[in-house]
Amino acid sequence: MSKILVVSYHYPPYEGSCSDKNKKIVKKLLNSGFEVIVLTKNAISEIDQFSDNLTIIRTAKNGILHKSMDFLPKINPERNKRSKYSKLISDSLIPDSTIDWLCEAKKCFKLNYELFSNVDLILSISSPYSAHLVSSYISKKIDRPFIMVYGDPWIYEPKRKRGFLRYRLEKTMENKLVQEAAKILLITDWNKEKYQEIYNLPDNKVYTYHIGFNPEYRRTTSKSVKSEMNHKLNIIYGGSLDEVHRNPEPFLIAMKQLEHIHLSIYNSDNPKIASMIENYGLSDKVSLFPIIASSEFNELLNQSDALLLFGNKTPFQVPGKLFNYIATEKTIIYVKNNNFDNDGTEEILEEYGNYILVDNSVSSIVDKLSQYKQISNGVSQINKFSYEKTMQPIIDAIGEVIGKTNE
Repeated sequence: MSKILVVSYHYPPYEGSCSDKNKKIVKKLLNSGFEVIVLTKNAISEIDQFSDNLTIIRTAKNGILHKSMDFLPKINPERNKRSKYSKLISDSLIPDSTIDWLCEAKKCFKLNYELFSNVDLILSISSPYSAHLVSSYISKKIDRPFIMVYGDPWIYEPKRKRGFLRYRLEKTMENKLVQEAAKILLITDWNKEKYQEIYNLPDNKVYTYHIGFNPEYRRTTSKSVKSEMNHKLNIIYGGSLDEVHRNPEPFLIAMKQLEHIHLSIYNSDNPKIASMIENYGLSDKVSLFPIIASSEFNELLNQSDALLLFGNKTPFQVPGKLFNYIATEKTIIYVKNNNFDNDGTEEILEEYGNYILVDNSVSSIVDKLSQYKQISNGVSQINKFSYEKTMQPIIDAIGEVIGKTNE
């Protein structure tokens, strides 16, 4: 049985899209017959083991900068101070705010050298990109190949502001890593072509995959949950509304003109949402809540009539929540925020079938949603979107690398 070391900064019991993705990758590896060791950050509580072939190794600490941030109170009146400190770390460190974890991972490697030296391959998952630096370090120490699995791309991700010098430094850093890596895996063909172009990579070195959904999240009943008391269509959205990618204001303005629709928003990164709801007089139509654990949010998806998805301004990023949306078999309302024909999110929705496409304009949103009652919630063939299917390229890449290593 081949043994894989997975370098995964984000991992349960922490919740979030990165932890969800990384856990799926680990489960796919286990289901494919590999023994897995996960190297991840420290946690207050441990999770239950779900396989005898899984070992989780946690660093003793998460880095000196994160330790100092933990000393700042998480409640008022110091909340703003904590937020500013966190932003300073995020904006200043290269390649990202978790680079201080690299030292902790090195210490953990030295303490567990015998265990790590017996692996056949290292697989690092970003974000954060610092995870790839960890796998490169271990790869050199034990002379084993490593594979890089990406969520968002690195050097051209638009939310990350870089000056000329920082851009050149990070590009040099990433180029060194992708040249060293045995394989890299990216989301969408657009990213594959871009990486091949930027770093002059051969076609057989770059694979694409999708996150997929966990079959455990599939809807267990086809019963409609639409309220018979108020006859309102209940729509839900949860996640980032970062203004770099997503502008929710047109949708909120459109809500003023739409009857019998209620929208629930779960968001914590755009403070303007609350004032927009108040200014547009939408308190009876739109409810705003802070972000909740992904496990809780997935339950709410099944209790809603339709699921709202704000797309990105780029065609190469696919929101991870899309696949959890698909698992419900509900209608997805996709607010497209770009003009690209090869939008990765739209391509997946076309395969899914049960979706409404709207431009991010008031007129488009009002026109499409006012006709919602004419659209049926048809059940789609969604098994192909399960992570067991969409993550198969990761297994294929590992098989090719290990096969060549053993030749």
